[in-house]
Amino acid sequence: MITFEEQLMELINKVEITPAKYQDIQNLYSDLHNCLRNIFPDCKIEPYGSAITGLAFEDSDVDCFISVESTQMKHLSTKHNNDLHSHLVNDTKNILRKHKRIFKRVTNCDVSFKNRTEIYNSQLIYFLIASDPRLKPLFQFIKYWNKNLSIGSVSSYALVLLIIFYLQQTCPRILIPIKELQRDKKFDLYVDDWNCGFDNLSALPKTQNTSSVFTLLRGFYHFYEDYDFADNVICPFAGKSFRMDDFNKLDNLLPDYQRYVNRVYDGSTKHFLRRGVNVQDVFEHSRNVNITVGNMYLFKGHCQLAYNKINNAIDNNEYDNIVNALLNQELGLAVMARVKTRLNVKSSQS
Repeated sequence: MITFEEQLMELINKVEITPAKYQDIQNLYSDLHNCLRNIFPDCKIEPYGSAITGLAFEDSDVDCFISVESTQMKHLSTKHNNDLHSHLVNDTKNILRKHKRIFKRVTNCDVSFKNRTEIYNSQLIYFLIASDPRLKPLFQFIKYWNKNLSIGSVSSYALVLLIIFYLQQTCPRILIPIKELQRDKKFDLYVDDWNCGFDNLSALPKTQNTSSVFTLLRGFYHFYEDYDFADNVICPFAGKSFRMDDFNKLDNLLPDYQRYVNRVYDGSTKHFLRRGVNVQDVFEHSRNVNITVGNMYLFKGHCQLAYNKINNAIDNNEYDNIVNALLNQELGLAVMARVKTRLNVKSSQS
C-alpha cells in the first residue's frame, strides 16, 4: 500500500520549482537590475512571493519590488523625462520576453515600485513554515490543491493566511499569533506607518502537537467547511477571529489593535473594509485580503468534499489513490445548487 506521505512527496517532487528554474529566476533579477541601474544607480531588486516563501511551483509567477529613492522616481515622472521612461519600459519588456523564452512554462513577472509590505509578508511566511518540518509539505499540497480546482479557488496569499490561521487554532496550537513575534521593540520596522518587523532570531515555541501532515490536512478541510466567514474576520495577527461588529466598535479590538485604532481615530488610515469574506493582512491591519463571496461558498464546498473523501479513505483503509482523488475532485450539482441558493440569499439581503 502506498502511503499518503509517499504520494505527497511524489507529487511535490514533480511540481515544485527545480534548481535550474530557480537559477533562471535569479538571472532574470540580475538582468532587470542591470537595466534599471542605468537610470536608478542605487536601485535594489527585492524578491517576494513564492520564490521567497519556498512555495514556488515550476509555473509560479515571479514577483519583485524595485527599491528606488523617492527623489529619483519624481525625477523620472517629470514631463522632461518621458522619453527616458519609455526607454525604461521597453528595455524591461525586452528582458521579460527574453526570459519568458527560457522558462519551460509561461511565467508572469510582476514588477512593483509600491507596497513594500509584500517583502516582509513573504519573509514572515518563510519563517513560520521553516519552524516545523510538517508545514512546508502541508502548505505545498493545499496550495497545489487550490490551484487545481476548476472553480472556487482563492488567491495564493489569502490561502496562505487561511492555513496560518488554522494552525493557530489547532489543539495544541502549532503557530503562535503574529503579535507575539512583535513583543520585542528592537525588531520594529515601519513601512507606511505599519509595523512589518518581527523577531526572526528566536525559535518559535516548540509545539506539543504531534499530528501527521495527513491529520493536519484533514483538520484544515474540516475547519473551513464549517467556518462562519460571513460574520467573522480572520486575524492571524491576533491569532483569533473577531466579529465583524468589533471593527465597527473599535474599543472591542483593544489591546491587540492599538495602533490600528489610533490610526483610524487620527484619520491616517481607513476602516477595515467589510467584504463578503474577511481576511485581515498580518501587518497592514486596515487591509482586507479579499475573497469573493461566490468563491468562499465554492471553497467551503470543496473543503467539505475533500474532508469526506479523506474520511472515506480512513473508514475503508484505502489510501492508494487519495492524493489524486483530492486533486481531481469536482463539486456535484447538489453542492453547486446550494452555493447558488446562498448567493441569491446573500444578494437579496444586501
